[in-house]
Amino acid sequence: MPARKTPKENTPDSHSPKPARRSVRAKSGPAPSSPPTETGAPGIPLRPYLVGIGASAGGLEAPSSLIAALPTDLGISYVVLQHLSPTHRSMMVQLLGRETAMAVKEVEHGIQPEPDTIYVAPASRSVILKDGCFVLIEGPREAMPRPSVN
Repeated sequence: MPARKTPKENTPDSHSPKPARRSVRAKSGPAPSSPPTETGAPGIPLRPYLVGIGASAGGLEAPSSLIAALPTDLGISYVVLQHLSPTHRSMMVQLLGRETAMAVKEVEHGIQPEPDTIYVAPASRSVILKDGCFVLIEGPREAMPRPSVN
């Protein structure tokens, strides 16, 4: 019995169409300095990121070490929340500012988080993000530590 022939793809004998060849070529020119936006413009990330960092009362060493090790150009906003007495005046902004080249600011009501910035929640308030802006919430007048990281 003669051997059965099977047509080979991409030969003139073949009845199947040739697969289309795609040329993949690397783009030339400078790489964008930052991720493109939905409109393709560089400068603002597609989705802003916000990272919460929690610390217990008196816990300065861990957030300081973490912040010192963070890259300063990731385009991320950070919020540090530390359990403190509502009457305690925090020096966290100044102390963390020594650990990084990023801007370190106290959270203000109604501001929009900026990339590569570290925000510190005030001792007497909790912080939420609503419609892309910080909202400071004053809790009941109790002698319990705030803000809550929970």
